[in-house]
Amino acid sequence: KSNNVGIILADGATLILTYNPNAGIIGDGDTVTPSFADLPIGFGRTKKFAYTTSVTDPIDFVMDVNGFKGPNSEARNGKQYDIRSFKVAKFSKGCAGVEVPNIGCVYVLPSWSPIKAGTDDMKKWDPKYDAVGYPADNYWAGAKKACDDIGMSLPDISKLQSIYKARRKDSSLGLPTSGDFWSSERHAWDANYVDLFNGSTSYDDKDGIYHSVLCIGD
Repeated sequence: KSNNVGIILADGATLILTYNPNAGIIGDGDTVTPSFADLPIGFGRTKKFAYTTSVTDPIDFVMDVNGFKGPNSEARNGKQYDIRSFKVAKFSKGCAGVEVPNIGCVYVLPSWSPIKAGTDDMKKWDPKYDAVGYPADNYWAGAKKACDDIGMSLPDISKLQSIYKARRKDSSLGLPTSGDFWSSERHAWDANYVDLFNGSTSYDDKDGIYHSVLCIGD
């Protein structure tokens, strides 16, 4: 008897459905506080839905995200490895990155896609850019959307500089030691970023492809 079930999806992706029999179960009279998300319903339209994981706390999916052959591990020594928990990455109050005192959960986004100019997504995630008609793909808006997709947000300049100071104070946290990270502060065609090597601030066009992304959450 096992609490784990292996699943292979039609596209070849593998999942492990795991059940924790020791997790609490919602009972009669318990209060459930839902969260809300805009989900696509076709033809470029979205509808707001309420969801809760209160009744599915004992259940999780674990995904092999890169196919590396070796001991399965989500994180060791502050680095992400070959498996991810669906709930930690998307819904739960757990931190998929690093818990930083007085800042919260800090997660280095491994990858994300730009948003194409003139699309509905651009109108939603960066209407200033869309309004002036810039034709290039917008990597800053893509980063903002990617953080929101996992229930987190882009940090502002002040928060990024606090992360830089926290890294200087305690290197064992596993925070990035270099890289230009987008901030949430922007104008129509450019956005600010912070260099985590020295804490300096500058700006670049939103179609810049050489920037990194930190997402922050509670």
